[in-house]
Amino acid sequence: MVLFYEDEKKLKPEPTKLRRRVRLALIILVVMACFFGVGLVILSAMGGSGETLRLGAQDYLRQATGLEPNIGQLDNVTFFPEVSISMKDITFKKIDGDDNVASVGSFDFSMSFWDVLFARRRIRSLEVQKIHIDAGVMVLRTLDVERMGIDLSKENSGFARLLMRGRYGADPFHATLALAERDLKGGKKSFQRRKKSDFLIDFPFVNLKGFISPMRGGGIQINITALGAPEKILSGQVNVRHKSNGLNVVATMKGGASTLVADMRMKKDRIDGGINAPVFDLKDVGRYMALRDIYSDFAIPDDQIDFSDRNMYVEISVKKIKLDGHDLGAVRLPMHVADNALKIGPLEGEVSGGILRGTVAINAAVDPATFTMKGGIKNWHYAQISNAVAEGTADVVISLDGEAKNWMALWGSLNGEAVLVAGAGELASGMIDFWGGGLLNTMLPDISSDDKMKLNCAIADLKVKNGIAKPDPFFIDTGRVTVVGDGEINIPEQSISLRLSPKTKKISAGTLTSVPVRISGSLSKPSIGPDTMGLGTKIGGLLLGAVNPAFLVFSMTDLGLTENHPCYEFIGKPQSEDKLEVKQGQ
Repeated sequence: MVLFYEDEKKLKPEPTKLRRRVRLALIILVVMACFFGVGLVILSAMGGSGETLRLGAQDYLRQATGLEPNIGQLDNVTFFPEVSISMKDITFKKIDGDDNVASVGSFDFSMSFWDVLFARRRIRSLEVQKIHIDAGVMVLRTLDVERMGIDLSKENSGFARLLMRGRYGADPFHATLALAERDLKGGKKSFQRRKKSDFLIDFPFVNLKGFISPMRGGGIQINITALGAPEKILSGQVNVRHKSNGLNVVATMKGGASTLVADMRMKKDRIDGGINAPVFDLKDVGRYMALRDIYSDFAIPDDQIDFSDRNMYVEISVKKIKLDGHDLGAVRLPMHVADNALKIGPLEGEVSGGILRGTVAINAAVDPATFTMKGGIKNWHYAQISNAVAEGTADVVISLDGEAKNWMALWGSLNGEAVLVAGAGELASGMIDFWGGGLLNTMLPDISSDDKMKLNCAIADLKVKNGIAKPDPFFIDTGRVTVVGDGEINIPEQSISLRLSPKTKKISAGTLTSVPVRISGSLSKPSIGPDTMGLGTKIGGLLLGAVNPAFLVFSMTDLGLTENHPCYEFIGKPQSEDKLEVKQGQ
């Protein structure tokens, strides 16, 4: 029996710390639930089409696009139970401009509030019509999107698709992505990417197809079954994982006999990684030049040279350089961007016994930006790239510089020189057919590409002024034929206009037939044909007597032109031009 209150207080057990924490947690949960419920009520009551919401939507578009938007008509905005927006007549100007550079006819979008809250990538509706973007604002040409939205027709594949169709310049295009469809209450639907969503992006000059699938542990895998222009260039896969401080992107691409593997760590303010080619076949260079052509169809050429917002270190390495089954060597090339400047190099490596060295630097911290390129290859055993049995070495030296405020102007400002000097050796005749397209058969129809040809000397001195490279001279002397060339290479336009004039030599089997050849058009895919205007012209001025040893930036020693060099007799001992004139009918 308890006689006093103090005794009862002593007998009553004290609540434990765990009980106090549980009670506190329950109180907090109840309070939060109340606030959350009140918040949902407020959210459901919010929305509409008022001026405050219109200005808020314009502010979001300004931050997302970097342009000055104006929403002509805001129909409705909701926050619960759906997050949605419907608006019309949206126009965009440049921040400091007066004219509209882009417009959207109508925009309707919605997704569940809960999907937004829990970051589930599901949408309920998307319909955008009549997008117009002026040329040079985002891409090179004018972009007009007739419609972007969810297509429920399920043609061909049987799946709903995210569809976009329109015109890029004058060319029609369309793109699709397969979606998973989910039925909801009230006849509504939600859509998200399938576990294996096939996609297609189709332009007249390039098409890309493949599928996207999720990865274990998070991230997505993009499998590219074909990238073509329109012929297939490459295929491969790209793995993208979200990290706490950025993205990790690993890509493996295969084109022809070559393989490229990229492992990049992309943070908000820095990119680090490497691009490694276990095998790179020189015959696949054309494939990657085609990628450059695709990029040039989209990139804005007068883009300013500016690295101020970039910080990057990427190392490029090629483990095996191959051609026709021959292992030619390996190279390593680091790229570093910091303090508004790009440095590529120092290039290190060995190709066919020749030592590669070089650097490229672009400094955008000064106005205008400056460009310098120095490098070359010493004692290159060029015979290794054919089935030749004899030795033959060559030296290449390059020195270029320029300055400009944008990329297109930079290539047009280049000045300097690139020189190749090759001594005696033996090579397959097909090596002359370096562009393909029948160059060898057009110029020397009596010679098979499998025939061996003795090279006495080759000199190509490309003098570059204001982005135009002119051979002075271009000269090849072999046991069967002497070839000279004149013309120009336009570096900014990536085009060529070159005439090759062969002069055959008398051999025991008789005199070979030779035809002057004109090479013109794109550097990646030039047209090649006979140059009838070149018949009967004097080529001696480009031959032995006019080969000038006074190279602009390189000494005879730089190019290995000692008295023992096979080319020395063509430079060190000039001959008269009258012996080298080709007359009509010869």
